[in-house]
Amino acid sequence: MAHDEGLAAFLEAVGIRAFVDRWEALPLFATHRRLPRRVWQRQRRLRLLNRPAELAASLRGMGTGAQAPLWDRLARLAVPTRLVVGERDAKFVALARQMAARSPQIQVVTVPGAGHTVHLEQPEAFLQAVLPFLEAHGAEAGGQGAGGQGDRALAEAGPGG
Repeated sequence: MAHDEGLAAFLEAVGIRAFVDRWEALPLFATHRRLPRRVWQRQRRLRLLNRPAELAASLRGMGTGAQAPLWDRLARLAVPTRLVVGERDAKFVALARQMAARSPQIQVVTVPGAGHTVHLEQPEAFLQAVLPFLEAHGAEAGGQGAGGQGDRALAEAGPGG
């Protein structure tokens, strides 16, 4: 919570542009340097559209520090779950594997060549990991229908779409 509060206070003090500059410089997003320029620019424009007060409130109210840990509930997970991670995102690959070790319902798909934002960095591989899963399990996971038009249209909209 202290980390999220620090980020929120920094955002309020310096504004959205300086916050986004700092955010994009995080090692977590180092793989973004390989994105096509138009993809990176679009993502940056979207980040800059955030309103500082609302983003700060989100960090305070919904940041990882404010969320209750649910690790102990993973063993009771009742629906098939697929975690898609980029191979270059060591932290989240490890977390996904730890989660999968706690539930037979969890399957991890690691996308080669991708970092933290698989959907931006390897959009075709992301779709290949997600669409068949939604088509096979969408209805039982609470969706409106396995592989329905809404699912496909959303996924085919592509990165940031």
